[in-house]
Amino acid sequence: MENRPIDTFLRITLISILLVWCFLIARPFLVIIMWALIISVALQPLFDRISKRLKGKKLLASVLLVGVILMGIILPVAIVSTSITRSAKAVIQDAKEGSLAITPPSEKVKEWPVVGKRVFDTWSELSTNLDTYLQDHLPDARGLILKIFGFIGDMLMALGITVMSLLIAGYMMTRADSARITSDRISKLIIGEKGPEFIDIARDTIRSVVKGILLVSLIQAILAYAGFAIAGIPAAGLWAAGVLLLAIIQIPPTLIMIPPIIYMFSNASTTGAIVFMIYSLVVGGADNFLKPALLDRGLKVPSLVILIGALGGMLLHGIIGLFVGAVVLAVGFQLYSEWLTGEKIEVSEGD
Repeated sequence: MENRPIDTFLRITLISILLVWCFLIARPFLVIIMWALIISVALQPLFDRISKRLKGKKLLASVLLVGVILMGIILPVAIVSTSITRSAKAVIQDAKEGSLAITPPSEKVKEWPVVGKRVFDTWSELSTNLDTYLQDHLPDARGLILKIFGFIGDMLMALGITVMSLLIAGYMMTRADSARITSDRISKLIIGEKGPEFIDIARDTIRSVVKGILLVSLIQAILAYAGFAIAGIPAAGLWAAGVLLLAIIQIPPTLIMIPPIIYMFSNASTTGAIVFMIYSLVVGGADNFLKPALLDRGLKVPSLVILIGALGGMLLHGIIGLFVGAVVLAVGFQLYSEWLTGEKIEVSEGD
């Protein structure tokens, strides 16, 4: 290399061009591939158990696992979409026939804290002068409709990405052994003999985030939906989806439970409303004892580091940053610990 610097420069330049070119070609699929990698790492223990039950038939185990998950995702989306479509068609049909009407609000609405009087006045105007109200607020209504359609479009795109990622993850799980060998080799080339240890940290961090954040959020959403459905809250599925969203982004889901609680105090008996409120508060605070237990399990990195990484990563990169941020901060924390304790991290020089 010292005797032929021009040759070396040309090689490095060509390799750099090739790497950038490969990145640009793969960039549209990076999010899907990263999601697939995260999903496959998270589901690998369950996949291994199913494969063992099927006497090592990995392809069949992958098809069964991915199929069940897809059904669990697609069926609720289809049910909610059908419900929204039917409601929209009914509203449009009533509007065409001139029979669209809104039930007047109960006097109890005035008793709602802070927003009671304003909600009551707006609701009353809608129930008595719907056409006039819509004409006066037509620009706002159009903007709201466009935002709703934009949100629905984003959700459908996210659903498509999730489905594609699950299919790719199913293939990745069947190749987990060879993937681990490859990742260990790469980590040893970059870090040295301790490379596989950092691969283990990344793997455990992803699984910890899935259990400590996503699983807890899903449990809260399911419990919330059960409570909403039993109490007869309108649009229970949408309220439960809101609980899931707030729980994932680490905002107390109790906030979105306040309107259903107010609704219960306005339309149900006092005893029933109090029971519903207590149940909602318990569900909203369930993460306070579930999350620490699941985040700490099997990890060498403190749960606070994982939580900060997940939140910071999500603010920086969106929902996928929930995992990427946690993994990057966990690996960085491990490097910091190695340096602080004076242990030498060997870095391979390569050939």
